[in-house]
Amino acid sequence: MASRKPVSAEKTLLTAVSHHRAGRLEQAKKLYQDILSGQPHHADANHNLGVIKMQQHQAAAALPYLLKALESQPGNGHYWLDYIEALHLSGETGVARQTFLDACTKGLSGPEATALATRLGMTSHHTAAPSSAEIDTLLRTFNEGQIDAATSHARKLTHQYPDHAFGWQVLAAALQHAGHHAEALPAAQRAAALAPDSATAQYNLGVIHSQLGHPTEAETHFLKSLSLQ
Repeated sequence: MASRKPVSAEKTLLTAVSHHRAGRLEQAKKLYQDILSGQPHHADANHNLGVIKMQQHQAAAALPYLLKALESQPGNGHYWLDYIEALHLSGETGVARQTFLDACTKGLSGPEATALATRLGMTSHHTAAPSSAEIDTLLRTFNEGQIDAATSHARKLTHQYPDHAFGWQVLAAALQHAGHHAEALPAAQRAAALAPDSATAQYNLGVIHSQLGHPTEAETHFLKSLSLQ
């Protein structure tokens, strides 16, 4: 008698997603786990299993799965959004806010990001933080290559919100992009001081020091960036 051909991960995923969308969470969870038993870094299975954990009010348990998915596909905006949401729901709101800022510098934007910023309390005047609309406008300007406009806008944010890291991060990036490395350094240092747990801020400092011919300082910040990841 011929043996049954094993079901592919893709077919298993389709079945799992069908169960998931229909609200049959336990059936979906088992299938996602089956996929991960053979492919532990499968991005969709990790992400969707993390989402189920969140739906079952287990945000902290969701984090390892969501992080693994994000590490597999760092360009996936939905993975960033769900990971940050899980951080927030698990009580790590401070980390969630900083992760959100890091994600924004990597291109995260749009209505869902704006809504998440609101849930994180990043649009309140009491937080002395730029609004989600200001963040989105600056990121769009920078990502479209309008470096002079982005520099001007970032300077404005650093004056309005001097104790918030975001404006300083983008100002440093814009100045660095324009080749003004010496001017970018103090902005990057300010961003790192305001966001001491940001691996991105430390990495950016390392890059600028390297461009300025400061290998010892560059290595220090690169190593610190790695320790924060």
